[in-house]
Amino acid sequence: MDGNSPEPTSQRRRMKGSVIDPWSDRWENKFQDAQVKEAALKKSLLESQNEKERLRARVADLERSLYQHRYRNSVIELKAGLSKIEELKGMIKELETVLQNSEIQIELLEAINEHWKEQLHHFQCQIRDRDHVMGEAVAQVRKVADHLQTLAVQADVLSLQYESELDRG
Repeated sequence: MDGNSPEPTSQRRRMKGSVIDPWSDRWENKFQDAQVKEAALKKSLLESQNEKERLRARVADLERSLYQHRYRNSVIELKAGLSKIEELKGMIKELETVLQNSEIQIELLEAINEHWKEQLHHFQCQIRDRDHVMGEAVAQVRKVADHLQTLAVQADVLSLQYESELDRG
């Protein structure tokens, strides 16, 4: 037998004789109880160690799974980020096109503005020339008016002289 069972102890008692010591029975029972508890504790320890190893393996599986999920999530996030970058690149190209069109429109408007400035300058020169011609014409008209007035006065004088000569004569 294994030495933990009660049979060898009871056999030893029979060998010693028929006298049974109450203290030795009590110690014998305590020893047997301790051996049973020790066996139960060893079994429990072995079960705990097995459970610990099983849990370690489960933790390792969960860590691998977590790593895989994180990796997948990172890949998904990277793909989403790349998609967003491509979308932003498209928007930038559109904005660059709009900007180029706006720059062309600005250049066109500046050219039109320059044309209108030239036209304005040309018209201002024409107005100045007309004003000058008109000024000269007004001056000549005044001279003619003055000369006509002088002639009118002279005509009046001659008319008076003629009338007076007629009256005299």
